[in-house]
Amino acid sequence: ASRDVLLKAPLQGSGWVDGTVILLHGLGRTSRSMAALASSIDAAGHPTRNLDYRSRKRTVRECAEEVSSQLGDLRVGDPVIGVTHSMGGVVLRSLASRFNWQGVVMLAPPNHASSLAAWSSRIAPVRWIMGQHVKNWGVNLICPTRRNHVA
Repeated sequence: ASRDVLLKAPLQGSGWVDGTVILLHGLGRTSRSMAALASSIDAAGHPTRNLDYRSRKRTVRECAEEVSSQLGDLRVGDPVIGVTHSMGGVVLRSLASRFNWQGVVMLAPPNHASSLAAWSSRIAPVRWIMGQHVKNWGVNLICPTRRNHVA
């Protein structure tokens, strides 16, 4: 029962909204990291799409394009609900205007850049393991007006 609270969200006091639940993993992960959650949501009777995208090999914009192409079979008005972990939240934000999002649950989204991320992106093995977009870790990806700000 408590699981259903996360899967149906009130929309401006108009009742409950259902939709396909889109799961987006974090940096360096795959859909396997969200598989148990997807199974639980499916078992509760809600359709899910647990998507893979190459988070270490592509920029956030490229990841968003990859996810968008995987969701290309959705009709324009189909309601969707996002469940994201870390970088998946940034990818979803890049898709905000493309789909009929009815709600989002973000687990540990990187809302602001951090000094630790900026520092670790300077380490060669980190850049090699985590991929090309690691150079943006020290940049605030969410608030373009604060682009050079490192918290």
